[in-house]
Amino acid sequence: MTAVPLVIIGDGLAGLTTAQHLLGSGVPGAEILVLAPEAEDAKASDAPCSICHPFPGQSFQLRPHVLDAFAAADRFLSQSPPHLRRCVRAQRWLSEEHGQRSRLLKSYDRIQSQLSGAVRVDQQYPSSAHPKNVSEIFEIAPAWVANLKGICDWMREGLRQRGIQFESGVLQRLRKEDGKWSVNDGVIEGEKVILALGVGLPSFFPALPHQKVWGHLVRGERINPEMDIVIGDGHLTSMDHFLWGGASFLPQQEKPHAQQEQEAIDALKTKMTVLAGREYAVTDKWEGARLVMGHERLPVAGEIPGLDSCFVIGGAGANGLLWLPYLSERLTQELQTRQEIIPEAFQPNRYDWDCWQPDRQKIRS
Repeated sequence: MTAVPLVIIGDGLAGLTTAQHLLGSGVPGAEILVLAPEAEDAKASDAPCSICHPFPGQSFQLRPHVLDAFAAADRFLSQSPPHLRRCVRAQRWLSEEHGQRSRLLKSYDRIQSQLSGAVRVDQQYPSSAHPKNVSEIFEIAPAWVANLKGICDWMREGLRQRGIQFESGVLQRLRKEDGKWSVNDGVIEGEKVILALGVGLPSFFPALPHQKVWGHLVRGERINPEMDIVIGDGHLTSMDHFLWGGASFLPQQEKPHAQQEQEAIDALKTKMTVLAGREYAVTDKWEGARLVMGHERLPVAGEIPGLDSCFVIGGAGANGLLWLPYLSERLTQELQTRQEIIPEAFQPNRYDWDCWQPDRQKIRS
């Protein structure tokens, strides 16, 4: 049996940033163990290309605490290896053809007083290099492009060097026995447990409001050296001399069948073809599952109601790079102080008690 004060279950971005902040707060590496489950499906943290900016794709609305989260992400990415990330610009293209221009202009006007210089949004008219249906462009800076898988691999190595233990295995059972949490019938024992399970979380809490979404990324030749990110209905991103297209999400519990996957990839190829002005060839593709929490689509972090010393972090969907450095920092502060540090918008108790009733075959306190 391995006994430690803190067990983090999950070695994606949520678990790794939490471990990193715990080390930074003074917790010795020897007191932390990360259980790294082998996922059946690719997880969001395996993505070869990820973007980070504070605006949802369909509007300029600012979500609660999003500028604080972006500042934390900015610090996190600035400290990561330069070859794994770039500070760039994001462009939101407006087109009357899609019936979005008026709505987006109104939402942009509403946020001006909230930006406070944290993010710059410049309005401009497109040059001839842009598709003819684009009437205006909003350029958002700063933004980031990152190799998320590469960053997570770099973090794992750094955490190991600082004494954190990593063990491979799948969480099957979690029991509270004699004031401590027993993982998989005593294989690991911890005083506190942090569930960073990604899409695996609802299998332990079946009533939790959520969506499991499937994201696709396709890669092809870079076609516009001046373009960093185009956001909106999907995104197109330059990374490592390639163009990545993505954010074609399919919300469903089961993995998409072949026809669904092909339709999603064809839609991305069409977007790339419009930019290139010619038939666009895809040279690589990636797909993975993501967890989105509730109708508000905000992640969750904090102590799970009814499960003393059992915490959760995750549910950021495609925006883990934006939310998780911030939430892991707040979760660490809450663990250290035992005070409510995490904003109410992200706390587990924003859902009714019944939503957090665990599968008793898997979790029992």
